[in-house]
Amino acid sequence: MTFPSTRYDLEDWLITRVAELAGEPADAIDPDRPMQAYGLTSIMAVTIAADLEDLLGIAVDATVTWDYPTIGELAAHLCNAVPGRPVPEHPAPAYPAWSLTTETARC
Repeated sequence: MTFPSTRYDLEDWLITRVAELAGEPADAIDPDRPMQAYGLTSIMAVTIAADLEDLLGIAVDATVTWDYPTIGELAAHLCNAVPGRPVPEHPAPAYPAWSLTTETARC
């Protein structure tokens, strides 16, 4: 995968990775449910942290999945952690709010 350009790209990557590690189909993974609910072990958490380091090119603490237990929380945290790629809480768009799509939620 190339560097995720949106938080939602990162969520999709995390959903796929958690599904692979948990032996579940990706569509069964809810980004708002704690990853531990899918049987995430400490070994899996370390694996995810290492994979995220490779993907994002930043240091990722092995405890990050415990600090940010849902995929949504983790993706938001990581988007803010990548230098030069902050995600504001509520961006002030230069276009009408009704035109926002998942593609405009940049990471």
